[in-house]
Amino acid sequence: MLEKEKTSKNIIDNDLIVDYLGKLNFMQIKDLTEKIKEKFEIREEKVELQKKNDEIEKKEEKVVSIFLLEIGSNKIQIYNDIKDINDGKISIIQAREIADNKIIIKDISKEKAEKIKKKMEEHGAKIKIE
Repeated sequence: MLEKEKTSKNIIDNDLIVDYLGKLNFMQIKDLTEKIKEKFEIREEKVELQKKNDEIEKKEEKVVSIFLLEIGSNKIQIYNDIKDINDGKISIIQAREIADNKIIIKDISKEKAEKIKKKMEEHGAKIKIE
């Protein structure tokens, strides 16, 4: 049936395939699905594994940490920047302790890290993103 409905380029039109599939009953679709999986060696485990790998890759690409290499001469402003990063939920003393440990923040988006880096470098700090 599909052979008769080929386009001029000898390629089956996707809309024709969908129309044809729409005429099948549940059992025919189930059987066809199994045959496609078998033909193209599609296994549920492989599909799930690929989804997990894709999610991990996306997370690895987007999540970074910010390190303070040098605080510069404007320490109080850098401490305030660190407070701002933490939504003001920490004191200046806690911000200083964070600065002393050199790890400003972990596991944030690369985009947000770039904004923080730019702001802190404008205030004299040297920042590294990893």
